[in-house]
Order: sequence, then structure tokens, then C-alpha cells
Amino acid sequence: MTKRLKASWQGTDWLALAVLTLLLVPLLTPLQGSHIPVTHDGHHHLFRLYALDLAIRGGSLWPRWLPDMGFGYGFPVFNYYGPLVYYVGELLHIVGIGFLDTLRILIGLGFVLPAWAFYCFARYRLGAVGALIGALIYSYLPYHVADGYVRAALPEHWSFLFPPLLMLVLWRYSQRKQLQWVLVGALLLAAFVLLHNLSVILFTPMLAVYAMGWLAADLRGTESNRWREWLRRLWEPTRSSLPGYLLMALLAIGLTAFFVLPGALEIKYIHASTISTKLADYASLLQRGVDVRLLFPWEVPPPDLTKPLYLVVLGALGALVGWKFLKPGQRWHLYFAVFVAAMSLFLMLRASRPLLEFFPQLAYLQFPWRWNAPLTFALAYIAGHAPLLAKRLPPAYGRFGEQGVVIVILGLFLIWLVPTALPGNLETVATVPTEEKILEEEDLQPGILQLYDFQTGLWLRTYGGPWLFEYLPVWAEDARDNWFLPDESNDPVPALPVVPTIRMERQAALEQSLRVESAQTFPLRWHTFYFPGWEVLVDNQRVETYPSTPLGLVTADIPAGVHYVELRFGLTPVRRIGLVISLLTGLLFLGLVVRSRQGRLGLVLIGVALLMFLPLKWRQISASTVSTPTLPTESWTIFEDRAQLLGYHVQGEARPGQVVQVTLYWQALRKVADNDQVFVSLSDYDGRVWAQTDRSPGYSFTPTSRWQPGELIPDTYPLAIPGDLPPGNYQLRMGLYDPGDLTRRTVHDLDGNTADQVWLGDVEIAPSP
Repeated sequence: MTKRLKASWQGTDWLALAVLTLLLVPLLTPLQGSHIPVTHDGHHHLFRLYALDLAIRGGSLWPRWLPDMGFGYGFPVFNYYGPLVYYVGELLHIVGIGFLDTLRILIGLGFVLPAWAFYCFARYRLGAVGALIGALIYSYLPYHVADGYVRAALPEHWSFLFPPLLMLVLWRYSQRKQLQWVLVGALLLAAFVLLHNLSVILFTPMLAVYAMGWLAADLRGTESNRWREWLRRLWEPTRSSLPGYLLMALLAIGLTAFFVLPGALEIKYIHASTISTKLADYASLLQRGVDVRLLFPWEVPPPDLTKPLYLVVLGALGALVGWKFLKPGQRWHLYFAVFVAAMSLFLMLRASRPLLEFFPQLAYLQFPWRWNAPLTFALAYIAGHAPLLAKRLPPAYGRFGEQGVVIVILGLFLIWLVPTALPGNLETVATVPTEEKILEEEDLQPGILQLYDFQTGLWLRTYGGPWLFEYLPVWAEDARDNWFLPDESNDPVPALPVVPTIRMERQAALEQSLRVESAQTFPLRWHTFYFPGWEVLVDNQRVETYPSTPLGLVTADIPAGVHYVELRFGLTPVRRIGLVISLLTGLLFLGLVVRSRQGRLGLVLIGVALLMFLPLKWRQISASTVSTPTLPTESWTIFEDRAQLLGYHVQGEARPGQVVQVTLYWQALRKVADNDQVFVSLSDYDGRVWAQTDRSPGYSFTPTSRWQPGELIPDTYPLAIPGDLPPGNYQLRMGLYDPGDLTRRTVHDLDGNTADQVWLGDVEIAPSP
């Protein structure tokens, strides 16, 4: 029979975990302070955190489409990219933690939680001290450090958490064959999928080999020297565990089908599907030979790459010295670590290039050096054998000799490795995109997303890169390095056949509603890219929705008459099938929880669900950005024959010293070649202007030359209220003008009256608190 695990924790385990946490503190020191360092992807994930918060406040708890990205045209980021870590960040933000602090906390947890997980796995085979040393190396190896502080690749940084946990669950199930471990493993694997798709690709082969080979050898495969008998003994435990492994995998696939199925089958709708150039790029990055630079392939001043490897060498020497003291199961786990290390190194070398012909999907990894992730795990496990060096001490030293070896190893770690473990980019502070201003929490306003998109576009125009704007839908015909610039093509586009009367109603992140009255049928366009799932309803009846103009905007033909029109982002057949599969799997999962009599697991799941859902729902309600625009004071406003102003909305606390966001809602009437600017001002009834904002529409990145006839355009302007402004009622005004000669565009109302500006309405300025 298989020997049962001693699962209960001892005092040495708690002591080792406390020491481990303490020794991780030097790794977390860069997270102190109020700023973040310059990293490859730090801005990237920070702004996704912010965009998710905007979408949730806009009424969507699980937004596949982020409407504030892509210069306000929107990108389907979370239709393809796992959002789990961003939801963890959103929960931190809900309790009052700023976005910059949230990013720092997530980076710190990306070191601490994987270290704890590694210890929990390794303690059964390496002992408390070996697991402690392995967990430290797991955290301090250069690639893990780089993921946190050079790349700031937040989801991949967190992905180090799941392999040791999943291997622990696989091992526990192989020992006990209990359904509870299948259920826990399914949840962990599902969370892994929702965290980072690419890391799942990296670690799945390792986990599969571990489950189907090494665990069997660990359990039964060492009792015979005859290879046929050895294989038979391997197959026996594999056969008994295989149903549980399959059920674990199927449950995880089913639970994540709502995400995985659309991501796999709808990838053709975005530019990320262009794999041919990526395949060549991937192959060109394969290294000629094994080199320590494989562990840290970036331009910033790296840490000393050899020192952590020396500690790995100490572990290898410890394994050799103490080989005869290792039990069969310990040896098989060491074999497994060596195998994973060798395969990971091989897949980063040019020798592995022929594999690309059989597995072109490897190009989705983008960079071969991602194989450093499983390599880091393997090297850390090997390093955990360093305490075995004490086995060569004279017997007279006894337990004191073993403790002395451990103290020496930890001393080397603290004095020799820690001072040089961090890269050299941490002194450079991140700034606002395209500006030299240090990035502060108050800079996180909607317009900063457009600044970051613009920075991405500039990088694309200068250096190229197939992964930039990879979420741009394929219906946008303009070149990826051109669609955000003023339109100089002068392509003729028919003007609207009629000027419709439009009353803006509910405006949310992924849905809009309006009343439309028109004497003729006309094309109504929205300021968002066409993508499967966008649907238009006229009087609650779905009408054909299609892409139009070179930008591929969502468009529908609105018939003559008075109609109630809705735009919403819904489910495609693939998403609906995936959702049904996930719901049915969830019911099956709950049934299995009941059958396994794991009331504790059920309570934990209910608690986690409530901890996730209730704060998100509270955030959606308490900080909602859903609005119903207000009509301007004038009954109808048309700026010459260019555009009509449909309404406006003021958000924020109108007090001295505060900033309010004024959103204008336009409809373009014809294509123009000019790039006009807008002013929004706050004035008293004597005509004195107290505050004013001047800018090109769309945070300066949706110029009027890009407006398409019939397009509905939300256009937001921050208006800073002076700190010395006396409380009372003020007029909110706006206008459109030519920035060349400052000539204002003439505006007229329904009665034919003309003016050079629009009186939007009154704003009451409350006293300072």
C-alpha cells in the first residue's frame, strides 16, 4: 500500500514560513515610496486596472470589452486575456487603496504567495529547511525578479503561484484518491487559466509529465530492476489516478469555457491572429548556446546572474553528496526537476527550432525566454537539496553540524546574494506617458488611457512590433500605425441625408439608449470598433449591425420615424455556448462538493464568491458613471453643417479646488478636413470666465477630421474649478473653433437663432467643506 502523507504542520514548518517571509523583505524594498519604477509593462497593467474599474463603474461587472481603451473606440481585451489578477487589484482598490499602491501590492504578493506555495509543496520531499531554501531561490532567481521589477508582467508574475500548488494537489490525490483533491485541483487550474493563458501553455506539459510519469514512479516504480516489470508498476498507479486527473482537467475546462472558448475561436477577429510574422520573430530570438544571459535577457543593468546559480550548484552538490540518504520518492522528484530544467533550456536554444514546424502554436508565447518560468521552478527545487551537504560532516558534529551548514547557506544568501539581487532600473521613476511629469495617483483620469495608447502608437511607428495594438479588430482597415492620427486622406464620404433629432438617454460602459426621430432612413454610427457581440435594437427588435468607414465603426440603418434605439455588447453563439458549459459544469461541481461531504470547501467557495461579488457590486452602484445626458439650454444646436451637440453631462463634486468632468455628446453630420478645437468654460452671469479648458476632441486623439457622418461621439473635458471661486450658480458654456485663426464655428438652434457658443446650463458651486 501507498504510504499516507503526514499532512499536519509542525512547529518547524511555521518557523520556516516565518523565516521565509522575513527573508523576502529585501526583495520588497523597491515597493516602498509613492512612485513606481520604469518597467516594460508596468503602465500597461496599471492602466488595465484603471480601465477595468471604469468599466465596472459603468455598469459591467465582467467586461469583455474595455470601452475606454483604444482611444475611446474600445478593445476586446478581456475576451482573450485572463483578468483574474486585475479583479484582485480592483478589490484592493475598492477598500481605499490607490491604483499605484495596488500595483505595488500586487507585485509584492507576486513574490510572497509563490514562495509560500513552493514551500508547501517542497516540504514533503525536501524537509522544512530544504523547502525554505528552495522557496527563497524560487523568489530570487533573476527571471522571477525581472517579471516583477523589469517587465512588471503582472499576470505572469503571479503565475509562479500555481505550479507548486497544482503539483502538491496532484501528489496528494495520487496518495489518497480523495475527490476533494480533484475539486481543489480543478479550481486551481481554472484560476490559472483565468490568470495568464500563456503560462498555462508553459506549465501544462510539466504538470502532465509530473502527473502521468514521475508520480507513478514515486509511488510504485522503483521496486524492480527489470524494465518490463518497472513499466507495469508505473502503469498501475497511473491507471488508478487517471480518472481523477481527467475529471480535474475536464472540470477546469468546463468552468472556464465561458472564457476559453471565445478566446480560442474568436482570435481571428483581432490582429493577434497574425501568427506568421510572430513565428519568424519567435525563431529569431532562440539562443545559440547556454548562457547565463538566458536568465535575464533585457537591456537594463541586471543583477549578478551567477550568484543565484552558485546556490543552485550547492543544491546539486548536496544531492550528490547525500544521494544515499535520499528515499526513492525524493530521488524521483529530483530527476523530475533535472528533466524540467534540461527541457526548458533546450526550448530556449536554436537546437529546438525544428519543433516549430510541428508546434507553430509556440509562437503565441512571443518570446522563447518565457521558458525561464519552469526553469526557475526546477532550479529552485534542485537548490533545496543544499542542506544535504551536512551529511558529509563527521558524525561527531551531529545535529549542530547540520544547523551550522544551514546557517552558512542562509548567511551566503543574505550577505552574498541579496545585496545584488535587484536590477538597476529601480532608480528611474515612471512618468506620465508622452510627458516628463512623474506619474502620481491624481494623474489617473480617463484621458491618461489615450496618452498611453498614443505612446504605444508612437512606438509602433518608430520600432514596429506585431504585438502592439494586437486587440485592434480586423475590420479597422486603416494601418495600425495610422488610425489614431488626423485623417489627411480626404476620401469622399456621403453626408447624412437628413439631420435627425436625437435624445440621449442611458449611457453606460457597454450599452447606450436614445430616442431618434428622422424623416429618412440614415446610417447611425457609434464611436466604437465593430466586433462580434455588438448589437443594435430598434424598438426592441434586433437590426443588422455592420462595420463601416475605414475605422470599422459599429453601424446600423435607422428607419424613418420615431424610434427607441439601443446599443449593447452581448453574447455571440460561441460565448453563449461557453457560458452554458460553464454554468452546467458549475452545477456539476457543486454536486460533487455535496457528494464529497466537504462542507468546509463549500463554505469557502461561498465566502470567496461573496467577497468577490459584493464589493464589485457595491463599487458599481456607489461610484457609478452611468448617466443620462442633459439637453443644452438651447433647444437644438448645430455647428454650421458639421456636427450637432446632443447633450452634456457633468460628473464630479462641483466645489472650489475640485475638477469636474464635462462630457459632450456629438453627432457628426458630414466629413470635414479641419481639425477644430473645443472650449468648455465656467463663467458668471456678468460674463467673467473663471475656468476654461481648450482641447481637440477625444482628449486630443479623436480629431474632427476623423469624425464620420452619423457617428455618435462622447467627448470629455476636465474643468478645474478655482479654489477662490465664490459659491453660487454659474454658467457652463462651450464652443467649437478653428485653432488656426481662432474663428468660432457658428451655431444655430431650432428657431434659427445663431451664436458663437452654446449655453449648456447652470452649475451650482457648493461651498468648500
